[in-house]
Amino acid sequence: MKLTPESIKWIKNIKDSEQYGAYLDVSSEFHLHFPHNHWKNAGTLECGDVILLFQQIGTAEEKSDIMFTHLVTPVDKWLCQFPAENPVEFTRRVKVIAKCVHTPFITKTATLFNDISLSGVNNGNFCKIENIKEVQQKDMLTELQNSIYSAFLPYLLEN
Repeated sequence: MKLTPESIKWIKNIKDSEQYGAYLDVSSEFHLHFPHNHWKNAGTLECGDVILLFQQIGTAEEKSDIMFTHLVTPVDKWLCQFPAENPVEFTRRVKVIAKCVHTPFITKTATLFNDISLSGVNNGNFCKIENIKEVQQKDMLTELQNSIYSAFLPYLLEN
């Protein structure tokens, strides 16, 4: 898949409450988790749509700025379900397009997302970037996509 700014359509919060950060040591493909309350939305992602993953990295005392760590895309349309006792019940298999999982990180404050609230994209939630209220109000979808594209160019795994 060839990454373009326009292909960056979604944004998703990820977190690993027990470790330093989520998906930091994944290979080129992995299972991206979705909480049970977002399983229907997880099925709407199209192959080729690029998801920008963000998280706070570090211990509870170290966590501060939001880090943009991965660009991924679904590799198939299958939604996998885990047993009901697992708090993260659904996954989609995704391919890593780019990842920046070490310093210097791509931080929210260093991008055009600095003035955009991501409060509605938490607890494993995700949404289309174009549906974020401030993105619509400021008519800045293309600018954001170009900014993220440029920030991740040095970290492309393939293109």
